[in-house]
Amino acid sequence: IGAKPFNGQIKRMDLFRDILDVCAISMVIETGTCRGATTDYMASNFSGRIYSCELNRRYFEYAKQRLAKWGNVEVTLTDSRQLLKGLFDLSLAQGRSVFFYLDAHWNKDLPLLGEIELILNRNSGAIVMIDDFEVPFDEGYGYDTYGRGKKMCLQMLSSFRDRLEYAYFPSLPAASESGPRRGCLVFTTSAELDTQLQTLTSLRRATQRDWSIYG
Repeated sequence: IGAKPFNGQIKRMDLFRDILDVCAISMVIETGTCRGATTDYMASNFSGRIYSCELNRRYFEYAKQRLAKWGNVEVTLTDSRQLLKGLFDLSLAQGRSVFFYLDAHWNKDLPLLGEIELILNRNSGAIVMIDDFEVPFDEGYGYDTYGRGKKMCLQMLSSFRDRLEYAYFPSLPAASESGPRRGCLVFTTSAELDTQLQTLTSLRRATQRDWSIYG
């Protein structure tokens, strides 16, 4: 787990760099450091501040040593919702064009909804990428599920639907991706940033058809 950045998916790495460029990202916040492979990749492509957190002490200690070479990376042993709340309370995550990479969903306690709630309520300039998310109409992309009502898909986010106007899926078919081909969802809280995301051919806007899968 976490041996390669962004699951070893080349197109996802390209997408991350494209988002950095077109959205002029000012800060990166990652939940779920794991072994720090993705964090390491982010730091090698982004010179601004990167905050990451990991709840598993073994992974945290490994990642902390691995990432010590980067002066702009801060890794914390804490729950992802506590990291986000702390950064928001200190006004460190309130700035324009903050990229959030949400990948802390592997335990029985699924923090995703809490993470999204915090971001939607506290940051009006966020670009969010959720890993391991179902891509409608492309079964080649894998996703996580943690039991009844905990499938990583649009149905899980139904309570946020009115606030997810600017949401996207990968436009490229899974067959064009490398690695384990995990799906993702990207959304922004800003109409201005949405204009920038629309320029990326690697993304397609989530539509009523996508949401209608679940009624």
